[in-house]
Amino acid sequence: MCLSRHLEGRRLDQAYERLNWYLDGYAGALVAKQGYYMSASEPVKAHLPAEYWDYWYEGLPAREDLTDVEGRIAIKAGHIRAGGSWKARGRNIAIWNTTMDEHNYVVRRWNELVALAAQKYRVQRRAS
Repeated sequence: MCLSRHLEGRRLDQAYERLNWYLDGYAGALVAKQGYYMSASEPVKAHLPAEYWDYWYEGLPAREDLTDVEGRIAIKAGHIRAGGSWKARGRNIAIWNTTMDEHNYVVRRWNELVALAAQKYRVQRRAS
């Protein structure tokens, strides 16, 4: 989330109000029920019932049936979320900003496939 550099005055104040509301925990409690996490997790805890916090953030078995944002049962009692707690899941994230070694090879092969398909299509059109 970011703000436009062109904002000023009341619009800038409103944008900051929106960001602060979004990070105050309520929105995070809603997205937690959909399996997502907020970067600022502590405020979420105040808006999320303990049984939901324990399941989604701590990786504990659901103590009871848990509902989604529309009140439908989404998680059955006893279920454990794959990947464990929020922290355990976070430790498995890998990010890189580079091109894979295979990239050039894959692009060349893809271009060969596209050329063959285009040639076949041209040949079939002439014959008909």
